[in-house]
Amino acid sequence: EWHSLVFIGVVSGLSLLIVIFHGFEWASINWLGIGLFSVIVFLTEFISLEIYARETSISTSAAPLLAGVMLFGPVGAVVFSLVMSFAAWIKHRGPFSRLVFNFSNQLLAAGIVLLIIRSLDGTYLDWTQTYQLLMSLFGAMIVYIVTTAMISMGIHFFRGTGVVEIWSRQFRWLAVYYLLCGAFG
Repeated sequence: EWHSLVFIGVVSGLSLLIVIFHGFEWASINWLGIGLFSVIVFLTEFISLEIYARETSISTSAAPLLAGVMLFGPVGAVVFSLVMSFAAWIKHRGPFSRLVFNFSNQLLAAGIVLLIIRSLDGTYLDWTQTYQLLMSLFGAMIVYIVTTAMISMGIHFFRGTGVVEIWSRQFRWLAVYYLLCGAFG
């Protein structure tokens, strides 16, 4: 089990590095918007549909999480990742390490999306609607790839099953759902 804890530590460290890299602009934060998006993220994660045949769940919280990250930047990434992870933790009553992992995993994916947006020299709101849609779809795929890869690796360290085998069996089929969430985001 120590392998799992080390892995959670590495994912947490990477997500922390991305947050530090982005920094925060506290003066320009729309706290009302963050609060409203937090409620939406919490509710969509808390009422996610369980699919037991595939040993995973479909959560529509990816759409408001992605939209919130694109609208509110690094602060949104931190807040919404925490809210989403906390909702899942309450719902599933898992160990604290799962809360830390889920938070770090979501934050890592959101941070990578923000790095891409930052590299494109722009703000999401300044782009055309077509460009926003394309970035939302691309961002959804980044979130899908990063989060499912990290979960597959976490399961690997916990159970010893092969990463590719886990990902193929449990997560490959989710790509279409993430694209749809990206379109809604």
